Parts: sequence; C-alpha cells; structure tokens
Amino acid sequence: MRTKTFALASTCALASGLTSVVAQAAMPQMDTTIYGVISVDAVSASDVYNAASKKSFGKYYIDNGAQTSSRLGFKGSHTVNDDFKINFGLEAGLAPDTGDTTAGKLFNRGSWVGVNGKFGDVKVGRQWNLNDDNMGNFFVFGGYAVFRFSDFGDVSNLFNNSIKYYTPSFGGFQAGLMFGAGEAATSNDGGNVSEAIVTYAAGPFKTALSYHASKDASGIKTDRLTTGGVSYAIGPVTPRLGVSIAHYPSIPSTATVFDAGVDWKVTMPLVLSFDFVSRNEKKSPDDTKFYRIRAVYAIDDAVSVYGNVIYLNNSGKATQHFYGDGLAGQNQRVFGVGFQYVF
Repeated sequence: MRTKTFALASTCALASGLTSVVAQAAMPQMDTTIYGVISVDAVSASDVYNAASKKSFGKYYIDNGAQTSSRLGFKGSHTVNDDFKINFGLEAGLAPDTGDTTAGKLFNRGSWVGVNGKFGDVKVGRQWNLNDDNMGNFFVFGGYAVFRFSDFGDVSNLFNNSIKYYTPSFGGFQAGLMFGAGEAATSNDGGNVSEAIVTYAAGPFKTALSYHASKDASGIKTDRLTTGGVSYAIGPVTPRLGVSIAHYPSIPSTATVFDAGVDWKVTMPLVLSFDFVSRNEKKSPDDTKFYRIRAVYAIDDAVSVYGNVIYLNNSGKATQHFYGDGLAGQNQRVFGVGFQYVF
C-alpha cells in the first residue's frame, strides 16, 4: 500500500513537472526594464538678456544636465517567436532641480509601440526623428548643440503621430523612413513631417545623409533640411564633421551650419571633446559661431562628472543664445560642471 502511494505521488509530480515545462515553452518571452538618468549642472552664463527689462547680466543656474537630460523610462520586448518581437517605450523628461516634468507632457521624450523582425524595425507613436537616432555621431549633442539654433531644431526632434521604419543592415548600409501626421484642423496635410536617411558603418568609419520636409499648419509652405555627417576613429581619437542646410520659408530663412569636432579617449574613464560650430545665414552678415570644450570623467559605469566651457559669438543682428532671450550682436560665455547618475 505504501509502495502504491509512492508510485502515485511520483507520477503526479512528473505530470506536474511536464505541464510546467510545456507551459513555460509555450509562454512568450517578455522583458521589461525601468531605467533613468539623474543629471544636475551648476552653470555660470554671461550676458543673459531679459527682453522684459531690456537688460543683460551674468546669471547662475542650478539646471537640468546638459550632458544628458534627466529622464525616467520604461521599455520592453515581447518575443512572439524567433523572427518577431513586439517592443514598446515610454520616457518622461525630468527637471531634478525643481522636481517637474519637462515640456508639459508626461512622456514628452517618447511613447511608442513597435514590431521588429527580419523585415526590419517599425515604431508608431511619439518618437525621436531619424536625425536624432544618427547625427549624434557627427554633431555635438546635449544642451549646447546646433539644434538650439534657429531653423536647425530638426537636427534632433520629436514628432507626434509618427511611424518610423528602418531596414535591416545590408553590408553596413541601412535606410530609414519616417512620417508624422500633423493632424492640423486647418488643412489635410498641415503640419505633416517626412524624413528619409541612409547610413553606412564599417569598422571605425561612419557616415549618414538625411532629408527632412515639414509642412506649416496651412499645408502651403514646406520647410526643408538636408543633413550629413562623417566620422573616423583613429585609435582613441575620433574626428567628425556634420553639415546641415536649412531652407525654411515659414521663418523665412536659408542657412547652413557645420560642426567640426573631435573626441579623445585620454584614458578609460576620461574623454575630452572639442567642437567648432558655425551657423551662416545666406546673403547676410547675421552669423553665429561657438567653441566648446567638454571633459567627461566616468567614476564607474553609473556615475560620471563633467564640465563644459563655451564661447558663443554673434555677428550682425544674429541673436542666437543658450540662456536668456537673446540680443542682436551679443556674445555669451558659459561655464558648467555637472554630475550624472545612470540607473
């Protein structure tokens, strides 16, 4: 009787184990990650112009990080089979100096769902454009960058109601397409955005060329931006060059900006970067240039400290600026140190 009881229990245990194995094999693989960045800067800026008082003065800031803006995000992947995955991303910009969200939206830095497989990668929702995905290899990004200049915001931008597609990589080549529906109440295609990009990477060499077109709210005027870049790593040193040409009838403005930069991995934890950035208005003396030196020291994989020194020069009636409202022909100097924690 005891032997029969043991055999019956063994059979039940075996059946339960097989059921668990089969259930686990049939269950899709799911992976969800919570991540974030907390980054704070102490900044001193000269010649901060206030349009209301019509005065310029030096000013100190405790600010959101210029190296990498603070954020909290959720991302996940659901593996249906070996050839098909469903992905999602939600990312909220944070201002740690005040505790607020940035840009007045909860998930202002992206909210999308997509699919990935042998056919490539598709995402739908609010998401970063093709330029943001790629041009950081050639242009200085972060808080002091060409996309802070008038008519060059689309060197890095987010678009609502968008669908983005990347092909698989073929011998180092990859192509991407993006369309954002403006959903303007005044016209059928008002506010629509279209982008295309081709990239190539082979060992230390990278290059990309993109085209951006966006309609104004009326759907009549079309702003166009053509952007390209190239970089080549030579040991610890990576020279890079980015060029962007803007023709924006909505402003109106036609201008060219270029960024000549170099990144130098001095040691494993220390990276130095230098950039010379110039914005040239067509048939106008209203030009801007700035020089930037940055140092980043990684204490470990999660914690780093950094510093930025920037000198911005406006010619003619140019009003470009990093802090304040901007004043024609006024220059600006910026000194900043920051601390970043990644989790």
